[in-house]
Amino acid sequence: MSVFGAGDVVGSLVFGRLQDKIGKKPVILTGGVLTIGVSVVLMLIDQPTLQAKYLYVYYILALVNGLIDGAFNTTLYSTLGIVFKDKVEPAFSMFRLFQATST
Repeated sequence: MSVFGAGDVVGSLVFGRLQDKIGKKPVILTGGVLTIGVSVVLMLIDQPTLQAKYLYVYYILALVNGLIDGAFNTTLYSTLGIVFKDKVEPAFSMFRLFQATST
């Protein structure tokens, strides 16, 4: 979890700045492509004989998942702030409520 958290922090910082320069759509597309890539790699190495041999790959994938989470969260929070300009507090509180009940 610490590797995921570190990736999340770095991803939020990097993709937040990148989003300001290139826009939200490329950031979301990059996050989607990275999600597909991580999923494919996990499917390929998720066998008991390979798990011990390639343990470092799981740490790399956790870092990439953190980067992806940072990209999606940064984009989502900025979109909420733009769409609900007049009602920011209720929008974020409802988002957090739905996020907490869905996980």
